[in-house]
Amino acid sequence: MRLPPHSDEPLSCWISRHAAFNAASPFVMLWHCLPEVPSLRSADLHLSDADQIRLANMFAIKPTVLRGMTFTSAPTLSHRHRTQIELRCVNKAYRYMM
Repeated sequence: MRLPPHSDEPLSCWISRHAAFNAASPFVMLWHCLPEVPSLRSADLHLSDADQIRLANMFAIKPTVLRGMTFTSAPTLSHRHRTQIELRCVNKAYRYMM
């Protein structure tokens, strides 16, 4: 099942929701799709074009939509704010698992 992304939802949160739905950890879900990506944070910040296309194919979503959930083109200062959003997202995803 593919869960549609919410507006302004970071990629890590979207992956976390899929993981919660499938009763898996977010990192295991990411590792299943992209084993060379070291963390959810780096998926938000540093995905290559090839990784974005591969992940989009795995989740049956358009690469442009997936690219819009990343922060690869955002200024470095906004990355701190993204970390706060990610923590709230992961907490929400785990609540769905309980």
